[in-house]
Amino acid sequence: MIEYKNAKLPFERGFRAAENFNPYSDERVANVVRKFFDSFFYIEAYQRKRPVKYIYILEWPKGDIFSRKMLQNKIAKFLPFRFQQQEKLSPLLIEEFRVVSIDEWNTMYADIPISRCDDDKVE
Repeated sequence: MIEYKNAKLPFERGFRAAENFNPYSDERVANVVRKFFDSFFYIEAYQRKRPVKYIYILEWPKGDIFSRKMLQNKIAKFLPFRFQQQEKLSPLLIEEFRVVSIDEWNTMYADIPISRCDDDKVE
């Protein structure tokens, strides 16, 4: 499962100010966690064959490797990692959760690279 959030939007185009984006807010964290559970039930309905890995690709002005790691740890507390360890579930509900930048994604998954979309060139 992949989610992409780009909060590096230009101010002059009338978008919400990227400076105000707070990925650590309780509301934003709850939104990411809710997306996992909503998607997980959909995946289960189709009888998944592979472990679930949830990758949150996040771009924001104040983001760096350390802030993404802190955010990853905060969100992971609300995902079912501890539950599945206590119950010894098989298959696991979730195998991995990562918060990465586009560059980190492209390093991890060089065979399926992504790039930022330039709004000026979108038709």
